[in-house]
Amino acid sequence: MARHDLVIALRDLAILLTGVVGGGQLLMLWVVSTAANRTPPAESLRLHQVIMSTDLPDRYIQPAGILSFITGAVLLAVGPRHAIDVTLIVIGMASIIGIAILTRAVNRPINRRLGTWTDANLADYPAERRRWDRSHAVRTALGMLGFAAYIALASH
Repeated sequence: MARHDLVIALRDLAILLTGVVGGGQLLMLWVVSTAANRTPPAESLRLHQVIMSTDLPDRYIQPAGILSFITGAVLLAVGPRHAIDVTLIVIGMASIIGIAILTRAVNRPINRRLGTWTDANLADYPAERRRWDRSHAVRTALGMLGFAAYIALASH
């Protein structure tokens, strides 16, 4: 495979992988979080426990994010050296780092705590849920930023 073809294939792979990451997060934000916030606290907590406290979405989002980061690193090594190309790749990679930091520092610890809660903790759930939602909204924005950066990279 010629170097040019490899770069094109890697850019396409980066778009696919960041699309999985950003799209998965968007689904969680617009559908799952919206549904959870429209249900009574006890039902919302159970939904959170079943979906997020079990890391169900991370079974595909996390590997896609890791592969996206690696793909970006390979693109930096073999791709064009134009400033705009490097900038767009770094944005894509940085978005994954930002998502990982927020996941490990905010969302996953909340998921772990909520996974152990019972109805006795329901009074505290709405505040924890808002904190989770705010952090997840930032993760979603980062995921979509990375996706947009790789689309822009492939489009010029």
